[in-house]
Amino acid sequence: MTKTVKKTYKEMVGNNFNNIKLLGLIALFNINISFTQQADPDYLDGVAYFKIEESATINLEPYDSLDLTFNQIISDYSITQISKPFEGIGNDTLDLTFKIYFEDTFNVNQLVSEINALSWIDYCEKAPLYKTSNVPNDASQMQWYLEKIKAFDAWDISTGSEDVTIAIVDNAVRITHEDLVNNLWVNAAESENGLDSDLNGYTDDINGYDVADSDNNPSPPSSFTGGVFSHGTHCAGTASGSTNNGKGVAGIGYNCSIIGIKCTPDNSNGATLPFAYEGLKYAIDVGADVISMSWGGRASSFTGDALLTSADLNGIVLIAAAGNDNEENALTPASNPNVISVGASDENDLKASFSNYGPDIDLMAPGKSIWNLFGGNDSDYGYSDGTSMACPIVAGAAGLLLSHFPNASQEDIENALLQGCDDIDGLNPGFENKLGSGRLNLLNSFQILEIKENQSTEFEIYPNPCKSYLTLELTESNKQVSDVKIFDLTGRDMTNKTSIDHSAGNNSINIELSSLSSGIYFVSINDSETNIPFVKE
Repeated sequence: MTKTVKKTYKEMVGNNFNNIKLLGLIALFNINISFTQQADPDYLDGVAYFKIEESATINLEPYDSLDLTFNQIISDYSITQISKPFEGIGNDTLDLTFKIYFEDTFNVNQLVSEINALSWIDYCEKAPLYKTSNVPNDASQMQWYLEKIKAFDAWDISTGSEDVTIAIVDNAVRITHEDLVNNLWVNAAESENGLDSDLNGYTDDINGYDVADSDNNPSPPSSFTGGVFSHGTHCAGTASGSTNNGKGVAGIGYNCSIIGIKCTPDNSNGATLPFAYEGLKYAIDVGADVISMSWGGRASSFTGDALLTSADLNGIVLIAAAGNDNEENALTPASNPNVISVGASDENDLKASFSNYGPDIDLMAPGKSIWNLFGGNDSDYGYSDGTSMACPIVAGAAGLLLSHFPNASQEDIENALLQGCDDIDGLNPGFENKLGSGRLNLLNSFQILEIKENQSTEFEIYPNPCKSYLTLELTESNKQVSDVKIFDLTGRDMTNKTSIDHSAGNNSINIELSSLSSGIYFVSINDSETNIPFVKE
C-alpha cells in the first residue's frame, strides 16, 4: 500500500547531521502519571540506532572492531551493548541496523554526531519514545459505535476467520480475559516446553510475546489491578474480542485472531512503549495480517520507517492512531505513507475534541466513550476515549474484510476502507478536507471489494524473484504507461542503474537489472501511483 516513495535518511536531512532537528514527542493522554526521562522526554535514555554501509567490513557482532575511532567512542560514552535486533526479516536495511545501549545519556547528541562522522556509517539516530494514546473516561451508551459503522450489516456478510490475525502491538494484552481468550492466535508450531520449538527466535510464544521482558506472557504485570496497563487489552477487545459468546462485548473482527505483543516492561508504569520496534519485528516474524498501533510520537526515525516498509512488503495492513492533541498533523507511525492513519469521531459524527486532523489523516472512526475490555482482571470492562480506540476499530474492520476477501492486497483493503467512508465534512465546519475520507462505513467497504474482486490485475511482473531482467506485462488498458522507475527499499531512485525498454506498441516493458545488487526493489509506474515490489536475486 505504498503511497509515496521515501527518500533515504541522508537525503532527507543532508550530510550535516549536527543540524538535524527532530520534532519532540508529546503525551497523548490526560491522566496523572509521572514519567520523566533523564535526558530528553522525546527519546529513550541510553539507546540509539545506527546502520552500517553495505560495503562495511567492520565486525560488530561479536564485537571485534579495528576502527580505533569507534573504539574510543565506545569508551567515551560507556557503550555497554551492541546488538542486531531486527535481523532476519528479509530487509537488507534492517539486517545492517544495530542497537546500542550507553550510559552517558546526557551527551547523546554528541554521540550520534560522532558515529555519523564515521565513514562506514549510513546513519545514526536517537531512539524515539512512544506513548499510548488513550484518554480514559466513564460515560456513554455501550458500544454505540457498532451501528454507526454498520458492523451488524457487515457481519451478515462475514463473521471473520480465525486464520486472519490482528497483532496488537501495545503495552500489554491480558490473554486470560474472559472475552478475549477464545479469539487468541495460537502458534500451532510451538510447544510450551521451555524451548523455541518452531525456531522462530521466541521461546514458547503460544499466543504472543512480551518483547520487553523476553517471555511468552504478553499480559499486564501480575500486580496490576487497574490503570494504563489496560490500554492494550482495551484495543485487543475492540479489534476482535470474542463475539456472540453471551458475555462482554462484540469485537469488530468477530472471529479474527488476536496476537498479543507486549512492548512495555513490567517494572514501568505502562505509559510508554520502549520496545515498540521489537514488537513490530515480532509481528512481522510471525506473519500477522494486520498490525494495530495505538501509540505515537513526533520524533522521526529511519529505523522505524524501515520496519514499517518491511511490514508493508510482507503484505501486512498497517493501522495507527493519529494522536490526541487537536492538531493539524498525525503523529508517527500514523504519518508514515505505508500506514492507515485514523482520527477519532463521536456518536454524532463530529470530530472528537481531542483528535488530530489534517492532510495526514486517512479516515475517521469512533473514538469517544468506547466500551470494551480492561486488563485489571479477567472480567474487567470500561470506557475509554482516544484515537487509540478508533485505531483498533479500523484494524478489526480490515481483519473482517481480509477474512471475506483473502486475496485482497493491502492497497485493496485501504481503498475499500477509505472509499467506503461516509462524508462527515458537512457536520464539521472548519474541518472540511481535514478528516480524511470521512467516517468508516464497513458495509460500504464490503460492497466496494465485491466489485473489485471481479476486476483483473492491471500489471503483471515476471520473473519475480529475478536475476538480470524483469518484464512488466501490459494490457490494452495500460499500454500508455509513460513513466517507469526503480526504487530500492529505502526509497533511493535506482533508475540510472537500469535500462528500461518500452518501445511504442509493445505488450511489455523489459527492465535490465544486472547492475543492481541483490535485494528488494519497487517498480514505480506513472509518478508512484502504482508501486510493485520485486526481489532481485
